[in-house]
Amino acid sequence: MFNWQIKKRSRGKSNGFKYTIKKKYAQLIAKVGLNVQEGQPVLVRASTETREFVAKVVEACYELGAKRVSVEWRDQELTKLNLKYQSEESLSTVGQWYIDKYQDELDEGAAFLSIIGDDPDGLAGVDSAKLKASMVGRSKAMRNYMKSIMSDECPWCVVSASTVGWAKRLYPELNDEEAYLKLWNQILSACRSTGDNPVAEWEEHIKV
Repeated sequence: MFNWQIKKRSRGKSNGFKYTIKKKYAQLIAKVGLNVQEGQPVLVRASTETREFVAKVVEACYELGAKRVSVEWRDQELTKLNLKYQSEESLSTVGQWYIDKYQDELDEGAAFLSIIGDDPDGLAGVDSAKLKASMVGRSKAMRNYMKSIMSDECPWCVVSASTVGWAKRLYPELNDEEAYLKLWNQILSACRSTGDNPVAEWEEHIKV
């Protein structure tokens, strides 16, 4: 039986194995999730906590011939600071340059990827009125982008990646590393990315 589970950090083969299985997941995302085409731009949105995995996804997209792969980072600690110090008016305002950036990506036929791994309670305690103002302002400003996503006018995909913050919410009885690795194993299993060739297995699966 193929033993796919990611084990605790140690020297030697296990480190290479962890790299391999996450690389295969990244390739699955690029090939099946996004179906990146030669010359196509890709925009990735991800938490800074997933930086190591994001690098694998970026490489997988380039290996398929992506024209460029841009990454838009988010960081909960920085978000909390913005919510603490900015006014509601400032938080609800989205610069035209940001709106234009997404429109340019849409016009160029980009593929969009969101990698989810934030701590679900990471923004606990922030000013709810400010958070609402920020969310509503962004929703209004990005209306055209969201319409394109919801209408499947462009390739898009949402995937998960393990982070310590998220993992500890799910498995508080484990230490940081054990929780982090357990969540990775759960994600890979749920995404059917545990075999020798997840891309081929998924392509066969979706034919059915």
